[in-house]
Amino acid sequence: MKEIRIGKNGFSSFEEAFAFAEKTAAPGEEVTFLLSGRMERKEPIVIRRSPLFDGRVVLFRGEEDAVITGGVRVTGFEKVGENLYRASLPDVKNTRNLYLDGKFANRTATEPITASAWDHAVGNCDFYKEGDEITGLVTSDRSLLSWKNITDVDMIFNVGWTHHVIPIEGVKELADGRVFIQPKKIPFDISRQERGVRIGGCPTCFENVFELLGKPGEWYFDQNEKALYLSLAEGDCPGNHEIEVPIAESLLLVQGGIGNKLGGLRFENIIFSSTGFLRPAEYGHSDLQAGFARDGSDAEMPKKEKPFEIDTLKLPGAVRVLAAENTVFENCAFTCLDTTALSFEFGASGCRAVSCDFYELGATALMMGDVMVIRAHHPDDPRETVTGCTLVNSTVKDTGKDFFSTAAVLLGYVSHCSVLHNDIHDVPYTGVSVGWGWGSSDVSVGPYRPTPWNTPSVSEANDISYNHIYRCMMTLYDGGAIYTLGAMEGTVITGNYIHNSGGYDGPGCPSLATVGCDVAGLGYPDGKQYAGKAPFPGGIYLDEGSRGIKVFGNVLYGMATPLFYHSQINDGIHRVSFTDNTLNLRPGDEGFPERIALFAGRI
Repeated sequence: MKEIRIGKNGFSSFEEAFAFAEKTAAPGEEVTFLLSGRMERKEPIVIRRSPLFDGRVVLFRGEEDAVITGGVRVTGFEKVGENLYRASLPDVKNTRNLYLDGKFANRTATEPITASAWDHAVGNCDFYKEGDEITGLVTSDRSLLSWKNITDVDMIFNVGWTHHVIPIEGVKELADGRVFIQPKKIPFDISRQERGVRIGGCPTCFENVFELLGKPGEWYFDQNEKALYLSLAEGDCPGNHEIEVPIAESLLLVQGGIGNKLGGLRFENIIFSSTGFLRPAEYGHSDLQAGFARDGSDAEMPKKEKPFEIDTLKLPGAVRVLAAENTVFENCAFTCLDTTALSFEFGASGCRAVSCDFYELGATALMMGDVMVIRAHHPDDPRETVTGCTLVNSTVKDTGKDFFSTAAVLLGYVSHCSVLHNDIHDVPYTGVSVGWGWGSSDVSVGPYRPTPWNTPSVSEANDISYNHIYRCMMTLYDGGAIYTLGAMEGTVITGNYIHNSGGYDGPGCPSLATVGCDVAGLGYPDGKQYAGKAPFPGGIYLDEGSRGIKVFGNVLYGMATPLFYHSQINDGIHRVSFTDNTLNLRPGDEGFPERIALFAGRI
C-alpha cells in the first residue's frame, strides 16, 4: 500500500499529489492519501477515470484536523461605529453567507411577518398595477428610499411549502408619497404564477439591509466597497471569533462514466465545510418545492402542456458523486455548506454515507437521485438510475438555514435506496422526502392530466426505516417528517420514531386522515379539519400519486396529523397500506412501544 500526504507535511494540493501517485504507484496497488490541516479550495477537487483511479482501491483518510474548505478567514477588521466592524475583501465579488464560529450568521433583515399555512404575509406592501399588469410592489414605508445599495436587498417570501428570493432592481417615490419597488422581473413573474403556490404582495421580510445592522452577529456585505460589516455585542471584538466567507460553490466532484463507472473510493474522517451560492442574488430563486427552483423557460407555455421537469433547477452539491459505484463516506462531517451537502446522482450505485454528521447546512444534507430531467424517471439507459445508495447511522440536524423549503434528506427518482437508523431533527420543512412528479411520471392517469407513460418510473423498493425524526416543519407547512410523491412499488416505511413536528404538542388526529380521494365507506376522517393546526400534516405524509407503499410499525405523537394521505387519484388510497402504527401515545403512557422508540435512530 502506498501512502501519500496532502496538507501539513505533504503536498500542498490534491492535483500535485494525484500526479505523483500516478507516476509512482504500482499497477493495482492500493493508495491512501493522508489528509491533515486546513485545505482551502477555490474550485472543486475533481476525480475522474484515470490510471490512478482505475482498478484500485483509493482511500482518503483525514487526521484529526483534516478540513476541506471553500472558505477564507476574514481578518483585518477596523471599528467603524458602536459595536460595528468593517473588513475590506477586495477579492470577494459577493457573498450571501458568513460563517461565524462554525454557524450561519444572520444577514440583516426586517422583522419577519409570519403567516399560517398557505396564507400570504400581511403588511404595508401590496402588488402595484399599471393598467391590468402587476409590475411590482408598493409600500407606505418610505425608509426604503434611503436604504444603501438598494439593489443588494432581497425580498423573501415564505408561502406554504415554498421559499422565494426576489432581488430588488430599484425603488422610486410615487406622486401619492408611497414607494414603488421594482423587483427583478423574471423571478417576480414566475413566483406569481399558479404552479406551486403563489407569492402575495407583501414579503415575509427584506434581507440584506445595511441600515438595520445592530443586533450582535448580524452582517452585511457591500458589493461596491467590497467590504464586510459585522455587528457584535458590546465589549466583544472580531478577534474573539473565527469568521469565514465562502468563495467556492463546490468542494469535490467524483465522476465516472455510465459504461465504465468509477469505483473503489473511500473518504474517512474528513470535514467538508464553507461553500456559498450566489445565483439567488443574481437571478432570484422561484421555489417550486424542496428547493427546486424554476428558471422561467416555460413562461409562455400553456399550463396543461407543461411537464414538471421543463424548467426545474436544483441546488448544486458541495460534494457530488456521479456514475460511480460503492463510493463510501464514513465518519465524515458536512457543515457550513450553503446548498446540498452530499449528492449521489446520475448513475451512482451502492454509494453510502455511514456514521456521518450533517449539521448547520443551508439546504439538504443528502440528496439521492434527480428530479429535474425526464431521463431521471424514464432513463435512456437503466445504468443511469441511482440505485442501492444508503444513509445509515448518521446525524442530520439544523438544515435549511438558507433555503427553508428544502428537505433534510431527499430521494428523487431512485430505486432500492435506504435511509436507516439516523437521527434527523431541527429542520424547517420535511425530514425525509421520497419520490417526485405528483403522479405525472407514472402509468395511467396522474392527478392533473393523463400521463404519457406506459411503463413505471424507476422509483421502487426504497426503505425509510428505524429513524428518530423530530422537530421538523419548524418554519413551513404542507410537509412531514417523512413525505412521499408518486408511485414506488415495494417501498416500506417502518420502525420510525417521530414526534413534535413544528413544536406542536396538542392532540393530533387519532387515525389516518385523507383529503382529495374517494374514501366512501372507508371511515377515514377528512384531513381538512386539521389543516389549520400548525404544522400540517407533520407526520408521515403520502402526497399526490403515492402508491405501492407500506407504512407500518411507526410511532408518532406531537403533530396535527400523524398519518395523512392526499391524492386526486381516486384509486391511490387502495394501493397503499397503513398498519400497526402507534399514534398520540407518549413515553410513559400505557401501551407506548418503548422497544420501537429505543431501536430507532443512530446506534
